Amino acid sequence: MHTDPEKQTSMPQHPVHQSLSSSRGFTLPEMIIGIFLMVMLLSVINTLLKAATKTYLYSLRQTNSLAMARRALDTGNPSPGMAWQVRQSSSAAGLSSSQLSLNTPNGQSVLYRVDGLTLNLVQPSVVGLTDNVSSLQIGYYNLDTAGHIMVSISSALVQLVMLQIQCTQTGGAPSSFYEVEHLRNGQ
Repeated sequence: MHTDPEKQTSMPQHPVHQSLSSSRGFTLPEMIIGIFLMVMLLSVINTLLKAATKTYLYSLRQTNSLAMARRALDTGNPSPGMAWQVRQSSSAAGLSSSQLSLNTPNGQSVLYRVDGLTLNLVQPSVVGLTDNVSSLQIGYYNLDTAGHIMVSISSALVQLVMLQIQCTQTGGAPSSFYEVEHLRNGQ
C-alpha cells in the first residue's frame, strides 16, 4: 500500500489545496451586478418604509380629528358638548346656520360658535371646546303632520338639529363630522 516517495510527484490539485495566489476575486461585472441588486433591494425597502410612515401619520391625523369632533359634539370638556346640549334643550333660540343658539328647560340660553379655529361655548360663559374647527354648519328641521322631515322656518317649530363640524389638521384634508339630535321640546 505504501508508495515510493520518489514516485509520488505532488499532491493532487484540489480546491482546498490551491494556493491563495491562484484564487480569483470578484470581477468588475460581478461587482456592478451585486451593487445594482443591493441598490434595488434598498430602494424597495425605502419605498415600504415611506408608505408605512405615511399611513401611520394619516391614521394619527384621522384619529386626532375624530377625537376633537367627539369632544365638541358629545363631551365638551369641561362643559357639555353641543349634541348633549341639543338633547337637553327645550327649543332653538334662532335659525342661524353658523352658530347654535338654544333655550334650556330652566330658561337659560346657550350659544355655540366658531371663533378663528376654536369651537366655543359662548353663552352663558366663554369656554373653548376644541381647536382646529374650520367650520360649523347647522340645519334645523321639524316634522309635518304626516311625519315627513321639513326644513324649519320658525325656531319655535324646530324638533331636529343637524350639526356638521369640519376639523382641519396640519398636512391633511379637512374631515367633516355629522350628528342629528332631537330637541327635548316634546313636539
